[in-house]
Amino acid sequence: MRIDDVLDALENLGIAHLIQESTWAYPLLLTIHSIGLAMLAGTSLVIGIRTLGAFGSVPVRGLSSYVPIGIAGFALNALSGALLFTADAHRFYDSGYFLSKLALVFVGAYAGWRLSRLLFVHTEWPDGGPIAPMRLRLLAGLSVGAWLAAIATGRLIAYGS
Repeated sequence: MRIDDVLDALENLGIAHLIQESTWAYPLLLTIHSIGLAMLAGTSLVIGIRTLGAFGSVPVRGLSSYVPIGIAGFALNALSGALLFTADAHRFYDSGYFLSKLALVFVGAYAGWRLSRLLFVHTEWPDGGPIAPMRLRLLAGLSVGAWLAAIATGRLIAYGS
């Protein structure tokens, strides 16, 4: 089976036709995707920026309560993104911006997941002192950079290749 056959099949799903033809489905999915993005990237940015040294008076351990919000945002984005993809699979598949965004999302998600594990499960920085260990700062920088680049790249999808 060729990739074009798979993309055609996705675009011909009933849900894809609903999204393509409805006046409200695509904007609703974009809104849900934006909310999920705010939850996911917002959580990742707060944890990452704190690990990089900002807001030193905020206890690092207290930020663990935000992780479920980020996970819920990831789930919203995965579902809404998959549905949006079905509506225009060929265009997205052929978009360098889209493929770059996906790569950045995977990098941001991995770095954020790994950072959260090291901060909140393995407690590699138990006191949350003024300077995090280098490994945590590198993961935090990678997470923050990847999410900011993914957001920018995602916006560029609407404007071309």
